Amino acid sequence: KAIYEKIRDKMESEHKGEVVAIEVESSDYFLGKSALDAVKRGREKHPDGLYYAIRIGKRAYISFKTVRG
Repeated sequence: KAIYEKIRDKMESEHKGEVVAIEVESSDYFLGKSALDAVKRGREKHPDGLYYAIRIGKRAYISFKTVRG
């Protein structure tokens, strides 16, 4: 969540309503219309990554851990 706070202003002004998935070890982030869409984009770059997903402009969306291969 601390990573999101660093990009929050940009995300909320340009991508409100979309979902951002943040790969927690690299701080790379990926946008999508759903958490699944955003994480799929992230998996292209970080296939074994752990992701934090949030609907931009909302207090909470979903938080989950992914299993590493």
